[in-house]
Amino acid sequence: MCPRKEISEGDPKEFARVQHYRMALSWIPIQKGKFKDVLTRMHVPSIFMDMVKRPRTVFKKLKSSIQGQPCEVYILSVDSILTQYTAMSVTYFPKTQQVFGLFLGYGSPDDVTNMASKLFNNRAFVNNPFVLISAFLELERKHRIRQVDNMVDGLRTKISKGQHIQKSNKETSDDQPETFYELYNQVGVLRSQLNMWKLQLDKLLIACPTLPPFNTLSTEGFMLEPTDYVTEIREIFEESAMRCENVMQATSLAFQKELAEVARQDSKVAIGDAQQMKAIALLTMFFLPATAVAGFMDAPVYDWENKGHYFWYIAGPLTGAVMLMYLVWTTVLKTR
Repeated sequence: MCPRKEISEGDPKEFARVQHYRMALSWIPIQKGKFKDVLTRMHVPSIFMDMVKRPRTVFKKLKSSIQGQPCEVYILSVDSILTQYTAMSVTYFPKTQQVFGLFLGYGSPDDVTNMASKLFNNRAFVNNPFVLISAFLELERKHRIRQVDNMVDGLRTKISKGQHIQKSNKETSDDQPETFYELYNQVGVLRSQLNMWKLQLDKLLIACPTLPPFNTLSTEGFMLEPTDYVTEIREIFEESAMRCENVMQATSLAFQKELAEVARQDSKVAIGDAQQMKAIALLTMFFLPATAVAGFMDAPVYDWENKGHYFWYIAGPLTGAVMLMYLVWTTVLKTR
């Protein structure tokens, strides 16, 4: 098992070359010559390193020969820009029943311990290539399920706290809305990767009938068919993808609810503004005739001195006529 090497920004030259492949497995903490020797002794094909240089999720079963001996090569790599990128190469010689395996991307002590435990439980089946394949799948299942749990629970928590809403007040760095959007995007990426995983497991299922059964729990006499094991793993990944889909739908509903509330508040404001404008229009309509009459009487066209009562004689009927026209207009609108 070779751990990955994460390139930090402290080395600008190297970081500039691999900034788009932060978990690239071609950058491992081992001398180049020694690593080539490992590849030769483990009978790793060159296509494996080509896949490592360009991360992607893929499964391949190749039939080849090394020094005249026929062999089967199983390659499985998983691309994840979110946490880690892992890959394996298992070479199996049917005639001699020799199995050679190389895992890349695992560097934690827990991973090494789990792998050693898996191989120890299946020490009676060391000539079965699926023992190494299943060990790789177990590690991947553990890491991906943990990843799904953390992200899905984190997204649900942010929704319940209302952190998907853009707030105008000053917020702490942990509660910034951008953090929520980034997490939502990561869940979407994770869902896509889980779906890619399922496609590769479907391809692995096709190769399972040619592989012998093995022991998974060191239970005496209990043998498991590779087809059944891979089917179970596939169902687990399918359930994880559905969990990601469900939380993304819940997020969409939360946004829709918030938008509906914003629209309702906007409607209230619009109705209030319309009522205010209507009140202003009615007041203007009521006082406009009297204002017009007062302006006319103030003009030096006719002598209105000591004839102020004429203002009421003229303004009163005009105001009444305007209000009557308004009432007739509103009544006609209601009857339509």
